[in-house]
Amino acid sequence: RKCNVTSSSAYGECPPDEVAFVAGPGFATRGQAPSRTIEALLRRRDAIARVQALALLGPGMQSAGAEVVRMTNSPLPKAYRDAVVAAAEALKDALDAEETAGNAYISQAAEAQLAAKEKKAGDLIRSYGQSYISEKTGLRPDDKLRESPVFYFMDEAIDIFRDAVQKNTLPKQRLLLIGKLRQVLELAEQAGTV
Repeated sequence: RKCNVTSSSAYGECPPDEVAFVAGPGFATRGQAPSRTIEALLRRRDAIARVQALALLGPGMQSAGAEVVRMTNSPLPKAYRDAVVAAAEALKDALDAEETAGNAYISQAAEAQLAAKEKKAGDLIRSYGQSYISEKTGLRPDDKLRESPVFYFMDEAIDIFRDAVQKNTLPKQRLLLIGKLRQVLELAEQAGTV
């Protein structure tokens, strides 16, 4: 569902199980890192469910013809929930460990533990991608799971991760990724399973 920000209904309360996303010129769209303003709004739990928080962004958004897209955080199939939680937790744990280690010297044992976490995260992300994102083996384009905010934010986190690895900017993107993965885990917990 989409609602136009200029309509009066856009400023009313949204049910707490709906998540608002902004799309339009100059704003976050699928596959791009959101602006800091929108990122801050989405991180706040109470702002996730309220479209009226968009009014804080100012009248410029209305003239840009931005729309609010609502995604319902419905219960997830158990297999999907298990896969997304395992992949998100493993990647978050590896990124947390890398952030803690920083650029300082670490012992061989600590290096081995870090390498094991990175391998586990890589394996789980690869498996998740093959099962749910891949055009050949993943979800059908019309699958209802694609409408889940858990799927959306995990897809976004994987895009940011892939881009950071390819451009060798992972240390700069690490905290953003950790935040995104926490968001995925919170949404998955709130959604529960079917």
